Amino acid sequence: MDRGKNLPPKNSKSKPLGFSGDFIALGPKQSRAEPVDAKKSGSSSGGPSKPTPAPLPSLGPSDKKREAPSQLPGSSQNPAKKAKPGLPNTASFTALGRPALKAADPPSPSSTGNRLEPWEEAAIEIEASELLNAIGEAESNEDEERIEAILCGSVKQLKAFSLSQRNKVEPILALALVYLAKWRSHYFNTELIVEALLVLLKRDVTASIGPFKGRTTASTASLACNLLLAGLEDSTEWPESFLKVFVEDSVGERVWVDREECQGFVENILTAFNTKVPSRNILQQESATGTVLGSSGAASSPSITSLGTTGLEDDASVDSDNSQGGLLRGSTHLDQQQVRVIHRFQHLKDMAEALVMEIVNQHFSRRQQPASDLTTRNFLKFLTSTAGLPAVRTQAAQRLEMWLSNQKLVRPATDLLLSICVNCSTEAPTDTDVLNALLRLRLKSKPLLQTYLTCFKELVEQQADQLPLIVRLLIFNELSPSRGPNNMAVLAVLVQPWPDRAATILADVFMELLLNRDDYLRALRALLREVVRALRHDLPLPTFCAALLHGCMQERRKVAIREFEFKDRLLNSLADLTTLCIFLAISPGVRESASLVARGDLREMELFLMLEADNQEIFDMVLRLTAYHYPENIVLPQGYTPPNLAISTLYWKAWLMLLMLIAHNPGSLGSEAWNSFPTLRALMEMCITNDFATSSGTTDQTELQVAAIEKQTILEFETHLAAASTKTVITENNSLLLSQLTSLDPRGSTRRPPPAVIEQLRTLNATLRLGHLLCRSRQPDFLLEILHRQGAAQSKPWLADLVESNEGAWNVLPVQCLCEFLLHEAADDLPVNDLMDDSKQQLGKRKERRHKHQQLVQHLRLLLTDPNQLPEACREVLDYLMRRLSAQKALARHQALTALSVVLAVKDDDITMSDGACFEGTGDDSQFSWLVHQLPTIPHFEAVRPAVIAALRAAFLIETQPLAVAAYLRFLSTCALEEPIQDQADLSLDLAQVIVERSSLIAALLPSPSNKTLQAAKTLECLLQLFWHYLLKAREPNKGSYTWSENQDQVLIQWQSGEAASLHIMVVHAIVSLLTYGAPQLEQQSTCFGRLLEIWFPASGVQPQAYLVETTEEAHLYPDWIKLRMIRSSVDPIVDTALKDLEPAQMILFIQSFGFPVLSMSKLLQTLDRMVQDNPFAFVEVDIDKVYIQQLLQIQWARGARGGLLFADIMQLVDTEIGSTADSKAFNLTLRPHLDISSHPSKISSASTSSIVTVDHASAVLRQLFDIKTVIRISQLEKNKAYRSLSNALTREIRANTQPSTEACAIAFDNLLASASVSKNEFELLLAALERQPAFSCGLLRLLTSAASSPAASLGTGNIVVIVMNICQKIAPVTPDGHSSLKSIALQFVKSRGLLRSESTPADINTLNLSSKRLERHLQQLAARALETNDTRSLVKSIVSSLSQSGFKASFVGLLVDWMELLDPEIITAQPDLEMRLLFGKTPNPPSCRPYALAMLVHQASWATLRKCIQKLLGARDIDAFEAKVVLDFLAALIKVPKLWQGRDKHVPKHQQPEELLNLNHQQLFRLAEYIMSEFVHQTQEKDRALHILQERSQLLLSCCGGSTKMEVLLARDVADLAGSAVKSERQKAAQQLLLRLYVRAPHVITRLPKTSFAQFDDSKTLLTAVPCSIDSMALTLISSLTSPQPGKEGARKMADYETALRKMAATHPLLLLRQFACLAAALRGRSHLDVFVLRSRNYMNVFSSILGIAQQLSANLFTPDHREALEDMLKSFWCLFGNQRTVKESIGPLLQKFLQFLLDFVATAPFAASHCLQQHVPLLHDLQVTHPEMTAIKDLLSALSRPRPTDNEEDRQPSTVPTRPSIRIGPILARLRQSDNYEEVVTVLQDLENVCGRVVCAPLEGAIADLRPLMSSSNQTVRNMTYMLILRYLKDNPNASSDLLPDYLDCLDNRNAAVVTTALERLPDFLLLCQENGDVLLQKTFNLAVESGYNTLTNLSEAVMLLQHQMGT
Repeated sequence: MDRGKNLPPKNSKSKPLGFSGDFIALGPKQSRAEPVDAKKSGSSSGGPSKPTPAPLPSLGPSDKKREAPSQLPGSSQNPAKKAKPGLPNTASFTALGRPALKAADPPSPSSTGNRLEPWEEAAIEIEASELLNAIGEAESNEDEERIEAILCGSVKQLKAFSLSQRNKVEPILALALVYLAKWRSHYFNTELIVEALLVLLKRDVTASIGPFKGRTTASTASLACNLLLAGLEDSTEWPESFLKVFVEDSVGERVWVDREECQGFVENILTAFNTKVPSRNILQQESATGTVLGSSGAASSPSITSLGTTGLEDDASVDSDNSQGGLLRGSTHLDQQQVRVIHRFQHLKDMAEALVMEIVNQHFSRRQQPASDLTTRNFLKFLTSTAGLPAVRTQAAQRLEMWLSNQKLVRPATDLLLSICVNCSTEAPTDTDVLNALLRLRLKSKPLLQTYLTCFKELVEQQADQLPLIVRLLIFNELSPSRGPNNMAVLAVLVQPWPDRAATILADVFMELLLNRDDYLRALRALLREVVRALRHDLPLPTFCAALLHGCMQERRKVAIREFEFKDRLLNSLADLTTLCIFLAISPGVRESASLVARGDLREMELFLMLEADNQEIFDMVLRLTAYHYPENIVLPQGYTPPNLAISTLYWKAWLMLLMLIAHNPGSLGSEAWNSFPTLRALMEMCITNDFATSSGTTDQTELQVAAIEKQTILEFETHLAAASTKTVITENNSLLLSQLTSLDPRGSTRRPPPAVIEQLRTLNATLRLGHLLCRSRQPDFLLEILHRQGAAQSKPWLADLVESNEGAWNVLPVQCLCEFLLHEAADDLPVNDLMDDSKQQLGKRKERRHKHQQLVQHLRLLLTDPNQLPEACREVLDYLMRRLSAQKALARHQALTALSVVLAVKDDDITMSDGACFEGTGDDSQFSWLVHQLPTIPHFEAVRPAVIAALRAAFLIETQPLAVAAYLRFLSTCALEEPIQDQADLSLDLAQVIVERSSLIAALLPSPSNKTLQAAKTLECLLQLFWHYLLKAREPNKGSYTWSENQDQVLIQWQSGEAASLHIMVVHAIVSLLTYGAPQLEQQSTCFGRLLEIWFPASGVQPQAYLVETTEEAHLYPDWIKLRMIRSSVDPIVDTALKDLEPAQMILFIQSFGFPVLSMSKLLQTLDRMVQDNPFAFVEVDIDKVYIQQLLQIQWARGARGGLLFADIMQLVDTEIGSTADSKAFNLTLRPHLDISSHPSKISSASTSSIVTVDHASAVLRQLFDIKTVIRISQLEKNKAYRSLSNALTREIRANTQPSTEACAIAFDNLLASASVSKNEFELLLAALERQPAFSCGLLRLLTSAASSPAASLGTGNIVVIVMNICQKIAPVTPDGHSSLKSIALQFVKSRGLLRSESTPADINTLNLSSKRLERHLQQLAARALETNDTRSLVKSIVSSLSQSGFKASFVGLLVDWMELLDPEIITAQPDLEMRLLFGKTPNPPSCRPYALAMLVHQASWATLRKCIQKLLGARDIDAFEAKVVLDFLAALIKVPKLWQGRDKHVPKHQQPEELLNLNHQQLFRLAEYIMSEFVHQTQEKDRALHILQERSQLLLSCCGGSTKMEVLLARDVADLAGSAVKSERQKAAQQLLLRLYVRAPHVITRLPKTSFAQFDDSKTLLTAVPCSIDSMALTLISSLTSPQPGKEGARKMADYETALRKMAATHPLLLLRQFACLAAALRGRSHLDVFVLRSRNYMNVFSSILGIAQQLSANLFTPDHREALEDMLKSFWCLFGNQRTVKESIGPLLQKFLQFLLDFVATAPFAASHCLQQHVPLLHDLQVTHPEMTAIKDLLSALSRPRPTDNEEDRQPSTVPTRPSIRIGPILARLRQSDNYEEVVTVLQDLENVCGRVVCAPLEGAIADLRPLMSSSNQTVRNMTYMLILRYLKDNPNASSDLLPDYLDCLDNRNAAVVTTALERLPDFLLLCQENGDVLLQKTFNLAVESGYNTLTNLSEAVMLLQHQMGT
């Protein structure tokens, strides 16, 4: 909660500025930016303030940033010549190198007391706490002199404090100066300040008292160094005074030059001496063995590796400020990682050297004592630092042997030796003497010698050009009389890293000696033997001999040799040395093996085998010799099998030996090596490809895995070996076998050789030509294997080198290799024209390359065209090249085409690779003449023809170039016609696949309106020829009987002629597709087209029949897509065949397609006309878009198509005008009578007779009016219009003498009734259709009966009366029906005529009689009658009533249920009330059929029916009417019915909300809850089972809420109201239990319920421990994070956040958190025994404190018996902690106080349990009372425990309330707060309030919150910070109060003051953690601030969300 604390404001003068002794981190960034109140003060003053980039805390709004001077005044002047130290004019310049006003002599004891330095005179001393304020004030006044004076006073105070306080630094003052140096560094680059700071670096000669006399203080000096570095970091010229103080301290006591804090300053000074500082780890090994080098004093001296980084020596007199080391490291270390080290003393080079040499010469010139006694370690360190000066190196090298022999100086002397070696240079002539002196050193101990050799190795690595000089000096020294003892050792060190170079230099020295007048041969022979012996045969003697012999031919030696007088001696000497080298090259190992063989030991014979071998056991024999055998006396653990290991060096040598053996014997050993040994195969591939980097055959990941397993195996093996011998624990660091052994698994995975082996292999391959030998092998063919493995896509740069190396011997390489090279040449070659742009040299190279290329082409062409060549060679060339024609990449195919065109060219100079590269896209057939013309003429064509055909078949499946595919087809049509039937079948299938599936390619190949070229016609002819010849063989009659197979794509085709063939269906489709293109337009008419057309579409019209080969069923040859293509053809037989047997849906689909010719479209439309003419109702079931089809027809007619008018008329698609204009003759009105009678007026009069209504017309009108037997139904408006026309015509004829229209209408009506009288069901449907249109039917019947009753009807001659009577008798029922007007009219007319039929009516034929003997037959009859009358309700009612009775036979239940399901499939639709009572009614004896009926309802009813059922069940006011269990089971089954979840994703996202399946409202949900409570009340099972059922029901209830938080809260409120009612009942208990379950499932509801909702529940809450909850994972995550702390302050801060989250959870969900309290208690185990330091450093003490605070938060429920075990477990850990740490008073005091208060609460709440638990710890409490006598709580607790122990009954009667804690009154403090009138007083009062609240017995802050709320928006930064800190502390103890303070916090976010908003945003994570229930409000408000007001809230939001993520565990 202390996040964001700030320092006091700048204008608060009553308090310190904020510096203290604690560490304050200084860095460029802060975790949270604090707003500056300067902005507010600036804005209030009326003028805008200028923001400063890094303002001081005390700077006002008028601060201005000062520009630091780019360079110091006077720094560009030439420095005056300096006298030597000690002369009077040494101080004539200021500290910055500027001329002083007067001479400043070094202070002396006599003068310092009388005269002050200038900086001392100007110094103004100010209190440390007021320093920054004073600087800020002076800066605002632009008073630079005062700033300078104040800083001088600070230096003066530092000096005085360090002398008086035993070398310590005043912390506040030091931190203030460091702060200024970080943000105002330019203050420290003035002359006066630099002079003052230099005083802190010099020896204080004025100090005359105390133990620090004359000694510079280390801490103060470190601070001064960093201040100087910060001030002068940007300056490129530093003053000489820096050098003087450095030299003074370096030679003296080295107080500050070795300190880590000063290294940035020191490294810049070392640039004055050009000293190179060696790397740290050069002498690391020697440093580790410091005890060997010298005594303990020497071992404590810093090494040269620590020159730039290490600290001080272990000398208490030098560094006595260890107590403030952390302060200095935290404060004075000013960004050393960014300090620039540059040359800053270029202008003082001479002066620096003079100054150093004066000190050195002065030291060496003392002769009173021996030099070794005068020299100190510090002086040697000084020489090490200045070794960059040549004079220093010369002087030091002469005395180095003496210093190395002194045990006290050995460590600094070795550092000096390394520094001299590193700084030696060829530019300094004196370094030759230095090297000579170093080589003559005589060292006694081995560690010194090893260090000495390391120094020389480092010397050569740093200065590679020094190697010849060192070797020359070594040889001359070795040949001299006084030779050095270490010459050979140094030479060995130099030869190992650079063997070839060293051998060449050694040969040059030998040559120089051989050209001397004196004869050095004998000495050189001995020297060479000694060199080879000392170097252990590491010297490459071949290189030495080559350099020795080539040395004679060097230009610089030719003159000397020519003038040399002993030339014969020189020649003999060279021959002698060369012969000697031959014998010296025999290593001792070889000699030893040879001697063993000579003595008869043949084990070593295997290593010297001849290069000719054929025994394949040689592999195992050689590799067996490399195996590692552990000592026989070692006993390994039982059951452990040692791994197969080999000695690494021998293992790889064996591989190289075998490689050489295989290179000479590939025929006998090569196949076994290549197939069985992957590592050997990789080595062979490396030699063949000459690629030693990427041809290892293994990936990095695989190698790492194998190496890791191998390492683990070796370590385990070595561990067992060590356990049996030395008992040493083996690790990677001390393992001896890890670097010497490797796995012996030669047939395992490929292993990558070490780099050394790779280099050795490279050398062997170059010298022995192993790759060349392997390439020559043809059996096996290694090269071909590599080509096949790498494939075409991989680059092969090695191939060109391989082919060029074998130029002139092409037969050596396989033809595949030559072809591959030719393919790559096709990709890399350029056109000839590009050669003109190249230079002459490049032109020559290209010509040479072109010549080689032509030779290669001629060689390959010879293999193809020479009859004398073997057919196998021709086949290999063509097979390799033509297989590339089917490559996936177009570039590879292009390369193959180019190569083939070149190789198969007619003449040698016809085409080249560059020409062939440009032929693509020319569009000329000549480019493929090599395939069509040249290839068939080669001598061995018949032998290669099958392979070529197979390659081309694969090629045209891939190729995308139409010209290439056309050429392939032309070749196949001429050369593949005579292939066997199976090959032709495969070829035809491939062709069919291309034709059917590659439509875009076929469109470019075959003829089309846009492609009428001759090439397209030829291609079509080629395809037809191929298919025709295939069909000729496939239809041969000698096939016999066909066997049926399981191939689904094979069909058996049978023709009328009796021929048959088994074809692939795709082949049939391809042939038909080709025939749709028509005959090819060639000069000669195609015969294949006519033959194929006759086969598939014979003139007789009899189509071939197809049968499935798999099932022998008849198959459809032509699917829709092929029929569509056939219709688009211009070939009439094909179109006619496609239009046969089409379905209406197919016709509609085809007519909507595009691309049909006009003739084909006309045929299609005519087919439509014939189809509707045959069957007008053919298109009733087809979904037709009338508007679209009408538009299509109009377009086709506009194109000239004929037909379709009849179809359009029947389907009512064409208007009269359009139809008449299109084809009036074809439009037959008789097929579709027009309904508009007004177009046929019937004006009946005596004078004239007009058109009347005919019978057909009337029939059509009646069918349209009543929708009877009509295809297209007209609209209601059209029906009204037609009826009015018809009724008008009938009305006019009622009074007329003749009634023709009325009679015609009556006849039509009677015919309509008669047509439906065949079936009773059909007649009932007709009557129902008439009754649906009562206006039409009743009106017409009234008109007809009126006409029949008129006088004209009785007088007329017509039969209208009889016809109308027939109509009425058919319509009139036997019994009157008052609901039907139509029947009433008919009945009335029949009665008026006296012709009513009298029939006997049965009583009730639909009555169910259960006593019937044939009940099933009886039910069948009843059901039949009910279904005929379309009324099953009465029968269902009888069945349901029978099922509801309890007295009928149980055997009838199944029969009745089945008939009920048949009559009412949805169960509750026929008789809803009865069936609902049957299924859900509450009865004493439920029907046995209820479960089955419910299952049918769930699975068969529609969702609408189920919704009605749910509404009725959940809408009933009286829930007792239905059985609760049945209702709940029904709803649970309904939600989980599989039909509802079909097609849904089974793997839903983790956070997806459940779907609202039932869509229940709030009232229905509560009704469901009442059902659940009712079931629980009436539950008869045991209590645990009833609670388990209630838990399941609560899950059902929440799932019905659909994840809606609002619905869940409303439901929980209703249940809580019922649970908290005053009336005690069983339903109230059920409500309580249900509310608990809802709370566990949805914990968020508790935040919307009253606080007393869970207060009075019974003890059944403990049963919830086994129920999962979403809070559990969050609680466990927080507990795990809290109890696993990280050390340091960052870990403590995170723990505070976790504790706050747990406290919030404890306040909001105490019942749920108590479930995990056992985990909290268990987390304390195992930590109480730790030391106090460990407890505090690892934040374990905070763990105890946090858990205790959470327990206090839960104390109201924790002291109950349910959680007693977890509570005692926690208390046990605390007792152990206090028992182990009872003597540590300071560390455990606050925690003990809190713990005692917790125990007092325990005793007050549960006396009996507390007394029983705490009695055993009374002795410990007495001990704690002795240790902590001030804690009165111990006395209170002991007194409480000393009382008589209460009984259980007494405890039960005591209330479970936690007593209030004694608190301190904060009323007076709040009174002072209210009376405060300025910010300073408010801050003081808030600090007092914070101190009071920080005590253990804390005052309650509830009374202070009202006074603290206004301060949240205070304009003062400090007031706001302290207010937030107090409020957050209050909220941490009372998280539930966060909602009350939320409005005030939101007001702060809305404040107009930006600083107030910023401060509030910084507390956003804390408030969000404490107000999680209102988190959406806070986050939305913060987001709005960023969007609307422009605040940068990203950091605050990120931190807030991160806290929530930690809580969620994400």
